[in-house]
Amino acid sequence: MLLINANNEYPRHIGDLQLDYPDWQKGDALPDGWREVVEVPVPSYDVETQTFEELQPKLVSGVLTQQFKVRSMTAEELRYRKLVQIKFKVQNDEPLTADEAALLVG
Repeated sequence: MLLINANNEYPRHIGDLQLDYPDWQKGDALPDGWREVVEVPVPSYDVETQTFEELQPKLVSGVLTQQFKVRSMTAEELRYRKLVQIKFKVQNDEPLTADEAALLVG
């Protein structure tokens, strides 16, 4: 269950709710100001060059709904992604390309 609290802190989950309201149990009405957020699938994006960010939920047809923004990866994110791929290759004893080796030595 995805929630937003009375202070618009998001995302919040049942455990967060129970920290503030220890007697609350699933099935009880939500405390004042707490609202459930409808979860939606992450939109399609190019995993090679893009990523996504979760935004504050919005009312869609009267229902508080999860929102995402797809964006291009930054140069730093692309470099990190490439380093993770290189690490996987090294762990699996796969050969590195000259470009991959150059990235490792800087």
